[in-house]
Amino acid sequence: MKNVPAVTDLDALKAHLDSVTLDDLTKQIRAKGITQKAFCERIGMNPRHLTAVKSSELRNRRFHELGATKLAVLWVLEHVSF
Repeated sequence: MKNVPAVTDLDALKAHLDSVTLDDLTKQIRAKGITQKAFCERIGMNPRHLTAVKSSELRNRRFHELGATKLAVLWVLEHVSF
């Protein structure tokens, strides 16, 4: 897992979210034993939509919920015991 720098303000948070892809973040939760389907069920997102958001980001297009989804993954990585 990539080390998350100390985020002390909103600019640092934005910089960190811009430095990592949603695909990389979801790989980190899969490595912890949480499937994409289970993650999506918990946050109320359709797994196919998450796949579309990830694919879009990799093609340099952005869904408006990209940042919020990345935050949700970071929260899970930080707060859920594995």
